[in-house]
Amino acid sequence: MINGGGQIVREYALGRQRLDLLVRWQGSRYPLELKMKEQYRPDTAHAQMFGYLDRLGLTEGWLAVFDRDPSVSWDTKLTWRTIGFEGKTLHLVGL
Repeated sequence: MINGGGQIVREYALGRQRLDLLVRWQGSRYPLELKMKEQYRPDTAHAQMFGYLDRLGLTEGWLAVFDRDPSVSWDTKLTWRTIGFEGKTLHLVGL
């Protein structure tokens, strides 16, 4: 349960794949995939998220990429980009 009566579902099953987090809040669903920078491959990760959006019937999702390198400043680590594809929006946080 989250504040305001929402719910976080971990590893939400989508066919043979699993979305990391699905937040349900006030009648809406917010899909979130988490990646470490070392494991992040843009083409694969973006296609994965757009596929999740298709399966969920949603047009917007979030992909958070974490950089554990202590030599990289937080100003560099904390970024936000928006990628559009076939009427869907992916918010890329962290790269």
